[in-house]
Amino acid sequence: MINLNSKIPIMTYLNKLTDNDIPMPITHICKPERLCKDMTGLELHEFGLALFMPFLEVQNGKLKALNMNPENGAPHVLVENPQKLLLYIWVKTDLAPNIPVFVPNDIYDVIAKISREYKARLCFASITISYASKDGNLIPKFGGEYYAVLNEFEEIRTNKFARSIGACDGVFGLISLSVYSTHLR
Repeated sequence: MINLNSKIPIMTYLNKLTDNDIPMPITHICKPERLCKDMTGLELHEFGLALFMPFLEVQNGKLKALNMNPENGAPHVLVENPQKLLLYIWVKTDLAPNIPVFVPNDIYDVIAKISREYKARLCFASITISYASKDGNLIPKFGGEYYAVLNEFEEIRTNKFARSIGACDGVFGLISLSVYSTHLR
């Protein structure tokens, strides 16, 4: 079990696993006319969010709202955890070798304001997607096969003097990766 109070990143596959705990590629589902076309940055973020939601569901998180406004950068979701605590999660996705990181900026200020309006804890989730084939290129394609890794899932702590990312302070209590992995089989 991983305790989200620690500052150690989660780094767990979001893919289903074989009986030998080997991740199976995820095929991006799309309309036939979009097959093999380039994804935009927002579409990559949407794909990452779609892969992150089952992780929250296994932890008994309940989706309350979804914000996909492209002016706010990456998508963010309002989720209620099992302890009835509201979490406003900024979900950033990038293609490997890039790993999304929390950076305080103007978009962060907008997202922090929204989280305060919901009276929710502001959190950050980092997802990296990589091609399953060795000949993948640097632009994600619709219909491709991918591996996805949740790099970190932490609470963003704020005060009027500084912004920093800190441990999740038990956002979902203890997360059992073995329970999550069993769910993926």
